[in-house]
Amino acid sequence: MHEIGIAEGIMKRVLGAAADNKASAVTAIGIKIGTLSGVEPRSLEFALDCMKAGTLANDARIDVEIIAASGICDECGKTSMPDTFLSVCGHCGSPALEITAGKEFEISYVDIEE
Repeated sequence: MHEIGIAEGIMKRVLGAAADNKASAVTAIGIKIGTLSGVEPRSLEFALDCMKAGTLANDARIDVEIIAASGICDECGKTSMPDTFLSVCGHCGSPALEITAGKEFEISYVDIEE
């Protein structure tokens, strides 16, 4: 489960930002996860819940925003909702589908108390 390593990296950045801002607590952590990112949201949330215990983020809420995959076809110009990187256009069947959303994985915000 690579989400453990990802959660470690997130907590390192979150706690580093909290320390840099002399926070007394982290109250919320926002994360955006694209459906094609390869990250399993529930596994990541579980790993973060385990890793925040006993830290400034102990009581922090974890807000996960799932970003649906979408792509624009280079042939017909229409938008499709692919389920993999190798999907074809749902309108014309062309393999020339450029993924425009769904690859995201980022910390979108960290709320702290000073």
